[in-house]
Amino acid sequence: MTAVTSPQRAESHSQHVLQQALSFCRRHKQPFALLAIDLQELKTLQAEIGEHYIAPLFAQFCQQLNNRKRCEDILVTTRSNQVVFLALPGTHADGADIAAGRLLDWLNQHEFRIDEFRVTLNVRIAVHVHSGADDEGTGRLVNDTLKLLRQPAERGQRILSPQAQRQQSQQAQAQEDTQQNEANQPQALSDALLAQARKDGLLDTLTPFINALDESARLELVDHLLDASTRTTSTAKPYGFRATNTARRGAG
Repeated sequence: MTAVTSPQRAESHSQHVLQQALSFCRRHKQPFALLAIDLQELKTLQAEIGEHYIAPLFAQFCQQLNNRKRCEDILVTTRSNQVVFLALPGTHADGADIAAGRLLDWLNQHEFRIDEFRVTLNVRIAVHVHSGADDEGTGRLVNDTLKLLRQPAERGQRILSPQAQRQQSQQAQAQEDTQQNEANQPQALSDALLAQARKDGLLDTLTPFINALDESARLELVDHLLDASTRTTSTAKPYGFRATNTARRGAG
């Protein structure tokens, strides 16, 4: 038998936590995003400030990142201390991209203090999302996110996976469709009211009275009709009451 070392045990525990979070999101049909934060600049810093400062710097970074994340987010470190994962349960690609951007902004402005040194970390962040497929487990998700860091990119950049970009595009289209539907609702409601009025013969009955109104009164009447149509029967005001008074004044 081989004894399980502390790093191995910690890595196994982290993977188990990720599996639990992913399983929960899949069961409740929630999105799941993963950020991979590239800390390869630590190698350069090691030569500048000394190897014995790297571990405290890394610990300080993880502690402050842990303080900034949401309570449901999961911070996972690796044995190499070069990549830190941040799992974002219930988060779509656009939310993960925003979170990555805010993290980069924070790191660009923040100084870590290690004895007499003031250190600013420049990192890259890979953004990936779970596809929802049953065969995509945490191992594949982590590996696909790591592969993104192999792409050439400047420091301080976000690298979105094709899957994340596709999800962003779908979300943007869905939002645009929703806004378009909301914009079309007043016209659709007006058309429906006119169609119902014609069907019931109400429009023919009201036409002489409507024609007797001036333009401002007619517009006011239309506003009241639209307002009344969006209310329930119990709360709707007797529409046309004020317009009827106006009609009397106009007729007089």
